[in-house]
Formats: sequence, structure tokens, C-alpha cells
Amino acid sequence: MWNTVRFQGDLSMRTKYVALLCLFFSLSLSVFGQTLGDLSGEVRDTSGATVAGAKVSLINSATGATRDTVTSESGTYSFPSLR
Repeated sequence: MWNTVRFQGDLSMRTKYVALLCLFFSLSLSVFGQTLGDLSGEVRDTSGATVAGAKVSLINSATGATRDTVTSESGTYSFPSLR
């Protein structure tokens, strides 16, 4: 009987330890997920029509780094994985 009670206590501590590890990793992954972002949009002219083939530039004001893309046939653009 003594061994059964002791084993249940050890299992409970193991369960708490595993739960704590899962919580730690889930929190660290959510913090990691906040380091990247995406930017997308649509280019339109003054009449409201979309503009295909327009060059869109993104400039980081802190570093001066630039990224360029061209709008699609539907006038949309996207800058994935921004830091």
C-alpha cells in the first residue's frame, strides 16, 4: 500500500512538471511569433480602379533598408516576413 501512495505522489509531481514545461514552451513560442509581420495592400488610381504592375517600395526609416515589389494583375501587393 505504501508504494502505491508514493507512486501516485511521484506521478502527480511529474504531471505538474510536464504541465509547467508545456506552459513555458507555449509562452516562449507566442513571444517568438510576434517578431515577424506581413504587410499587404492594393494600389488604386484616382478613379478607384486597381493598378497592375505598379512598383511599391517599403523603406525602414530606422535602418534605411528598402524592399520593392510589383502589384499583381488585380493591383495587390504583399511584403511577407517583415522584421
